[in-house]
Amino acid sequence: MSAIWLACCSEAENRRVEREIEKRDASAQLLRMNDPDGARRMVRALPLGAARVVLVESERTGSVENVVEGLAKDGCAQQIVVMTRVVDPENVARLFSAGATEVIAVGEGARTPQNMASERAEGVLAASGRDAPPSAPTVAAAGSADAGEEGPRSASAEEVAVADPSQEIVLQQRPSAGSRAAAQGAQTAHPVARTVAAPWARAPLVTAISGRGGAGKTTLVAALAYCMAAWGLRTALVDVDLMFGNAHALLGAEFAADIATIAQAGEADFEAAVERSAQRVCPGLTLWGPCAVPEQAELVAPCVGRLIDLLRSEADIVFADTSSSWGDAVAETVAQADRCLVVSDRRTGAVAATKRAIGLAAKLGVPRAKMVCVTNRFEEKPPAEEAALRMEMEAGLSSMTRIGVASDEAVELMQIGRMSEVLGAQTGFAADVKQFGRTLARELGCVIAPIEAPPRDPAPQGRLRIRFPWKQAAV
Repeated sequence: MSAIWLACCSEAENRRVEREIEKRDASAQLLRMNDPDGARRMVRALPLGAARVVLVESERTGSVENVVEGLAKDGCAQQIVVMTRVVDPENVARLFSAGATEVIAVGEGARTPQNMASERAEGVLAASGRDAPPSAPTVAAAGSADAGEEGPRSASAEEVAVADPSQEIVLQQRPSAGSRAAAQGAQTAHPVARTVAAPWARAPLVTAISGRGGAGKTTLVAALAYCMAAWGLRTALVDVDLMFGNAHALLGAEFAADIATIAQAGEADFEAAVERSAQRVCPGLTLWGPCAVPEQAELVAPCVGRLIDLLRSEADIVFADTSSSWGDAVAETVAQADRCLVVSDRRTGAVAATKRAIGLAAKLGVPRAKMVCVTNRFEEKPPAEEAALRMEMEAGLSSMTRIGVASDEAVELMQIGRMSEVLGAQTGFAADVKQFGRTLARELGCVIAPIEAPPRDPAPQGRLRIRFPWKQAAV
């Protein structure tokens, strides 16, 4: 019996969907539906595993993430393929997390965040997720795109996230100027795939803020950064509390390298100054900041944005801890954030302080969808539950999490820089941090290894332009 494919798309998109299905199974039977919910009901009515589904995400249909999640929960569809016009790494990661087996960006309207700004390229990127066999992504030779040939193979979600961002993933090259001139006036049945830079080339930035000091954001950021490094990501941590930051102490460094050296560097030797100011913490984790002399903070502040830009081109993920008083450096760091962690606790006035922090971040252009309400030092007791619920309701953010109270022993260990022992213990704090870290990594498109596994080499050959001490021990 031929495979049954249910396509949820408009009549205009039907031909494109047919071509994608023909690449997979020329003898497949195709049934088109306009309603995503109707497609889900139809899948449930068919024999278990008999149907495969293609969902087209467009301006007309909007996001299909909820439909994908429902189909995956039902467990009746053998394959769930999503076709989208915008290559957004966060959207792709969410779709894979919801249960999609393949995400494809197609058509002349398919645009990455890079070429949205530059308008230099359009293209096709296919990335297959669940149960995809591991193999290296391929790049077709220049001028080899042919509408009649079978399209490039799909790359797994793991491959896409860890691939060298200097490479172009699963793409057919843009034809040369001579080829384009020769092809002028020729009519093509459908668009030809073109070069698109990998959207994962820029590492995500996670910034922690709070409405006042003492909420525990430095502890949380240090613990998350340590976990990411242990899970195999090259992790950069910038202490933007330039005057009085103490993230280095929590991570076991007695003294902090002076970040002020980047302010004294000229245009030509800025990267060398960034290397010199790198603090070697543990395998995969490198720290910048604060200033050795607090009075120099005003000199360093204008350079923080450039530092973060450089780190985002070299690391896998970047964390930033901020001060409770906001200056230009903090404001610029918050404005660039891919995730803004709004950290609060149960103390009196915490709700009002958190709302002020959210309001200020929103004024800087951070969408509320990128903010996470973090209730820190949460206790499993009725008063604490009521306080946490009130905080989450007042914050009004769709994303929220709770981090348990660290034991007195864990606090003492963190004060002397024994973060590995704190996170290795079987405590609520360690479990909450790890769970939140995994969620954060998945949403940002970072592929991580189990924390129990030994970290991989955080500095593969040929990736870095700058020699950062990603795998040196603490000094």
